Amino acid sequence: MAVTGNVLIRPLGGLADTASVLGQVLGGLRFEQDFSGKFEEFPAYTAEHDGVLYALLGPPAPEHDFRDDKSNDFFQLLLESEDDGDPDCELSDISDALILKINADGRLMSS
Repeated sequence: MAVTGNVLIRPLGGLADTASVLGQVLGGLRFEQDFSGKFEEFPAYTAEHDGVLYALLGPPAPEHDFRDDKSNDFFQLLLESEDDGDPDCELSDISDALILKINADGRLMSS
């Protein structure tokens, strides 16, 4: 089963600080700054565990910010996993479970 997720997280300091705390909250994930360009203009910290990519995205620089809502009040956590090309692979959205886990810890707020 492949998983997906999309969670908004209130910043705790900068993106690196939030990524560090988020990694602790999610069981010891080690987020590292992403230089792959996969997330284009969004600065990102990523971690991988059990075939799932966790990406914490910050707001883009003003000159690259083409969002309708230019709020910097949150960072976005995205999850994606490989389905190994199986067309019958079920996709499970675990956003709600992540929100519960993050909020229960108390160091970060998510929605």
